[in-house]
Amino acid sequence: MNDIAHIQVDLIPAFVLSVLLVNSLSKLPFSQATRLFRAIIALLIVSFVSDALSWACMGWTSPGVQYAINILLYFCTCGVTFAWFLYVCSVAYDAKNLLRDKRYLVVAALPYLAFAIVTLSVPWTHAFFFIDDAGWYHQGYAHSLHGIVGGLYVVAATAVALARLRRETYPRKRTRLVVLAMFIVPSMLGFVLELAFSGLSLLLSAMALSVLLVYVSLQRDEISLDGLTGLNNRRSCDAALAHRCGDAVGARPWCLVLIDINEFKRINDEHGHMVGDEVLRLVARALKATFGKENAFLSRYGGDEFVAMHDCACEEEARQVVEQARKALESLRSEKAWAFDVSFSSGFAFCDGTAPVETAELVEQADASMYSDKAAWKLAHEGASGAGSAGGASGDGPAGNGKARA
Repeated sequence: MNDIAHIQVDLIPAFVLSVLLVNSLSKLPFSQATRLFRAIIALLIVSFVSDALSWACMGWTSPGVQYAINILLYFCTCGVTFAWFLYVCSVAYDAKNLLRDKRYLVVAALPYLAFAIVTLSVPWTHAFFFIDDAGWYHQGYAHSLHGIVGGLYVVAATAVALARLRRETYPRKRTRLVVLAMFIVPSMLGFVLELAFSGLSLLLSAMALSVLLVYVSLQRDEISLDGLTGLNNRRSCDAALAHRCGDAVGARPWCLVLIDINEFKRINDEHGHMVGDEVLRLVARALKATFGKENAFLSRYGGDEFVAMHDCACEEEARQVVEQARKALESLRSEKAWAFDVSFSSGFAFCDGTAPVETAELVEQADASMYSDKAAWKLAHEGASGAGSAGGASGDGPAGNGKARA
């Protein structure tokens, strides 16, 4: 391949991935795993652009510039595989093993950290590559280690997906794990062909193809999203809740959190449904900003009700996260020129994993807790804001804000 062909091969996938990255901001389900997946796409884009710059600058720029470009390229390409491993672990084990435990994370990062140190030393050791005085790139004596480290992360990710697949019973998650396990096929094929045919650059393109296939699979989950808030919808919530309750015994402790916007019916009646929709989006943003730092499943449950299934050691831990969400909502609310306040009440039902759990009983417990909190809020605000009722609709969450419970 000549230089122009290499640049074209790089820039076309970079453009396609850029479109996917922008599209993912509104189309992919909200979760920690989704953020990791976006990081993978971003790293691939930088890898393609760096590779294109390397070919474009070869032979006429200084060796220092070429070293900087190629070191960035090596960092990002291996970073893609490391981020992919973290992503698969977060999907397979709900971010519990690696992202929540720094000890596991450090151990998993050791190969990449060693690779990074060797990459930074390349201008002196010429381990992976070297640039001659004319500014031309040449492979180093340990160039194959670059692909080996990345390959190890991909193989490890596939092993994690297959191991979890054997024990997983939730159909939707089983399908996702199968797709993740198949990531290795195009990537390894590109790696083998690149080793077999000198000058053929296929590894990055093969990895981009794998990411594209995963993205297509993720887009199928779009039907499970609420169109107004971007959170999971009621149907998706019911399925996830039934699965968690069915596997409650022996599972890690978690808390069901019900959240209901205070005086939402009054907001709708006095300010209109357009403002009501904006309030729903604002609350969803606050929940995303807070629970996005945790391992949680977020859903719009009804008209103005939301659900969070939050992995936590005790109910008090869940309460602390909800308080953080309240502060986030206050901060977001201050940016609006509204003549009314926005707040919510919340209820909790804790599942410690020691006994079977009935879905209806868990929801009923959280609902009773929420209405107790709402009664306390009304009592505290009775004099300041007057009588008002808040509530949430039951049934599947519609695209608009729906009809609130009186």
